[in-house]
Amino acid sequence: MTIIEKLEGRIDKYIKEECIKQDLKRIVSEMLPLRAFENETENYCRDYLYTDGKEPEELLPGAIDGLMAPALRRYLLSVIQDDKDTFGYLYYRLSCEYNNNYPMGLLDPIRDNIPNEEKILDALEKEKLAEQQIDAPAPDIKEMRKEEAIKIFNQYEKAQMILKKAQEKGFFDENFNFPKETRHEQLGIFAYEFCRKMKHTPFTDNGTNYALFDKLFGLKVGTLGKVYREGKDVDFGENHEKIKQGDYGDRYLRALMIFNFFKQLKI
Repeated sequence: MTIIEKLEGRIDKYIKEECIKQDLKRIVSEMLPLRAFENETENYCRDYLYTDGKEPEELLPGAIDGLMAPALRRYLLSVIQDDKDTFGYLYYRLSCEYNNNYPMGLLDPIRDNIPNEEKILDALEKEKLAEQQIDAPAPDIKEMRKEEAIKIFNQYEKAQMILKKAQEKGFFDENFNFPKETRHEQLGIFAYEFCRKMKHTPFTDNGTNYALFDKLFGLKVGTLGKVYREGKDVDFGENHEKIKQGDYGDRYLRALMIFNFFKQLKI
């Protein structure tokens, strides 16, 4: 939702007087490009909003009728109060009027209304960036990390060959999605044996670079490193018998398949 859509939606939702809705929508639309400029905001307020007591022939085209002006300004304050950082100069004028002329303002005045140029510009920049991203799909962090890892693996011909053969074996598909029955200890075994087969950085067998495999398999970074450090399920090739000691069932067979795959790999 853009800022103008948000403001117009707020007007439709909270302003009951139909006769004033269109004027409010026009005014916020006209004031949006003036928000960063104090003088332009002041001039607009003087010529189009603060028309109290002016005769019809004195009004500029688009200026509010003097009899309606106080009520419209009060409504306008309610419309922009949630965007007071971007409407800093206008918010200051309207809130000062509220503090001085309305009973609630006298009892409980608005105090956070002093405009600050740096704060206004910063808020406008954040709003601009947010609107630029409205139609853009949210980035898939998992896929971004996977692509990052794939680029690293693709730098090494041997690594590409191992991954291709592992895909053919059915350990994971072309997008490195693994079967749902696969457990982290099997992926840890694969990472461990892969590093032993590569024998050079960035593929190491000390557990420090397992984040690369976490990204490749779409896991939370630190998953395989944690399994490696704790050593609860498997000792990553140091002691294959440890796998047999647990009640792993088919998980043992899948782990054994990975061990045998690397043992028979002729690369």
